[in-house]
Amino acid sequence: MDGKGNYNKKQAEINKNISKYQGLSKVFICYDIDNPNKPSYSLNSNIVAFAKNNGYDIIWFYEDIEQVYLRNSVVQSEKTKKAKQFVSHNRIDDVSAIDLSQIVISRNKSSNILVAIDKYLKRK
Repeated sequence: MDGKGNYNKKQAEINKNISKYQGLSKVFICYDIDNPNKPSYSLNSNIVAFAKNNGYDIIWFYEDIEQVYLRNSVVQSEKTKKAKQFVSHNRIDDVSAIDLSQIVISRNKSSNILVAIDKYLKRK
């Protein structure tokens, strides 16, 4: 989304991308929950409302995507490098499906990504 606060500026781009495809499209709004002490934490309820008002599914990462997949925080300047290493070393195998299958936001380093995607796709 190019930053957590830009969620509501993406509607035209979403509509444009949906119009490119025939048939059913699903939109997932993905966001980091963030630490409750961060100013960006207050945006969470707005993002959820935006998604619900538009019929979009929500995928959250608590506290952030790097903590869920890499198990630690990553400084902004290192995020692309770490993401490439994650993919090239097939580190997805190190991530617990339980940590990616949370229904409620209740523990750090977790997400609901598999719960959200399992509604539409079957896993092997």
